[in-house]
Parts: sequence; structure tokens; C-alpha cells
Amino acid sequence: MSGAAAPAAPSVATAQALQLDIFVDAAAWEGLFDSLEVWRSRITDGGPYEPLTGDGWAAARVPAGVIGAAPVVPETGPSVVLSGKTLFLLVDEKTQLSVVFTGLDPIIFGSAAAQITAGGLSLVRAFVLSNNLVIETVQPGSGTILRVVGGDAAPLLGLMTTEPGSLGFGRDARIPLVRGIGNYLFTDLNGDKRFFYKTRFFNTLTRVASDFSLPFTGNFLTSVSPQRLVRAVVDVVDQNGNAVSGQKVLVYNLFSAMQVEGRTNVGGSLEASTNKDGHAEFLLLRGSRVTVSLPGTNLVRDVVVPVDQTIQTFNLLDAAYGKDDLFNVQRPDIAFAARRSL
Repeated sequence: MSGAAAPAAPSVATAQALQLDIFVDAAAWEGLFDSLEVWRSRITDGGPYEPLTGDGWAAARVPAGVIGAAPVVPETGPSVVLSGKTLFLLVDEKTQLSVVFTGLDPIIFGSAAAQITAGGLSLVRAFVLSNNLVIETVQPGSGTILRVVGGDAAPLLGLMTTEPGSLGFGRDARIPLVRGIGNYLFTDLNGDKRFFYKTRFFNTLTRVASDFSLPFTGNFLTSVSPQRLVRAVVDVVDQNGNAVSGQKVLVYNLFSAMQVEGRTNVGGSLEASTNKDGHAEFLLLRGSRVTVSLPGTNLVRDVVVPVDQTIQTFNLLDAAYGKDDLFNVQRPDIAFAARRSL
């Protein structure tokens, strides 16, 4: 390694642990899938999304698009004029590495990889795979980051120095799904409330994946424990029984000075829009009092959020949770013919 000064790199590592509370419906996965994937977008809810989970714990790698383990028999790869040129790397956005390549030109990729590994301070290793020079961190996990900052050797080695190609993140193993468990937690160690996340089910045997969930955001770990929260849902249809997409749902949390794990609930408002299935949901503090309304309709009601820990999900428009309602959700008593087999 050399003491040469490296160009400054903008930091995208937030070093903030963001907790994702993921609720799953047993009917959507039992008998079909056995694990859960988590994906993240650092830009918009439309992506691009990068996987935070995979088949197992994996290191951060550049180029990220080169898939596969280091070959048992080292590859030599192509050769380039590299002697005296420098490569700058950044590990976990804090440890700067610089490699000055030595030897007689042209230098094969395999020799360049060996020099990177030898001077990597046991933080990075390099190898050649399918004629690509690959650099990855020794430490695996979604909290690891590897960045190619610059240097005149980077383009010669096929390495990008601008995002997103210059940046690689590690991965955690997929989350195993367990019968009877409807709530899963995942921590993004470099998260931000401005980031968006998606999940999908996965079958490790058949390699089949489900459709992605809708984008959602997370909460920093300074929030209350998940046991203090409950999922509140609203499902709406039109007169023909079709799901209504884009219906706004407003939830106003009345100030009550309620104490939760030493923190005071100061109230506030939440807003969501129903998805293509006419569904919207919120995470609410157990025991709080809220008013829910659907703009464009006359639906407004007061709700007491349940404290019963056996209740993981409840319908905001269920009369069982209303008090002093401004309207009453009507449940028509319609007799249906008994289903018979042919």
C-alpha cells in the first residue's frame, strides 16, 4: 500500500440502523415459499432496487454484476499496462486503501489481483473470474460496503469510479419463514428514512420468487419496541365489489401524553393511499386513540387501538374498535346459499 493521497469520495453509508417491521400473511406463503427477501432503493420508490439478502451471507463486491465464487484454480485473465499506476479503494466508507502496482508490463489480471490481496490489510481480496478482475470484502453481511474511489489503474482493470457501478454492498441471508409467525424484523445497518424497501417470498428449493410487495419505508431503532405496535389496515371496494386503488386514508393520533417505554406520544397525522387491491396499512401505538377518515367519503370515526398482544392486525373500520363513532360501519346480514360439491 502507498501513502499517496486519494481523491475524496462522497459518503452514502449512513451508519444508521434502520429497522423494518415486516408483516406477512400466512396464506400468501405457506406451502409455496420458505424464506423472505429484502430489497432497497436509495433513490426513489420506483428503484433501482438492490438486494440486501441472498442465498447466504455475502461480501461486498465490485463489479457487483460479476456472479460466482473465486475459482479453485486461479485464472490469469487479460494483461494490461499497469506498472506504476494506482488504484484507490474505500472499505465501509471509512478505511482508505491505495495500491501501486509493480512489475514488468504488461501485467496480467491475476498478478494485479494478487497485489491487491497482499496489500489489502485483510480487509479485501481479489481474484479473476471469467476474465473480470473482482474485488470483495473479507467481511460479509449487508452492513459491508466497498467503493472504488478512483486511480488511473481503475479503468484498465475494468472498474468503474462512479455510482452505481463503483459501489458494492454485502448481503445477509434470506429470512426463514416460520409457521405461526406473522411479524419479522430486518435491520439495514446503512439505512435512511428516505430509502425505500420491498420484500418478496422465495422458495430455496424451486428457486421461484413471488411478486414484490409495495414500496415502504423503515424506522430508526430509537423507536419503541415492535411489541408496542400493531398493524392497522383498511380495505375498500366500490359498489361493484372491485378494489379501489388510490383512495387516501388519513389517521390522526390525538395528543394524550401517553407514555410508551419512557417516550411521550405527542400525536400527529399519518396518510396512506390504497394499493391496487384496495389495501392500506399503518403501524400504530397500542392503546392510542386515533381518528380515521377517507377523504371524498363521509367515513370518519374514532378508534381505540387494541392493546391485546394476541392481536397482530386489526381493521380500522371494524366496529369492535370504535368508540363515539361519527359513523357506524354497516354490516349487512345477507344469507348466502350453502356451498355444495358437485
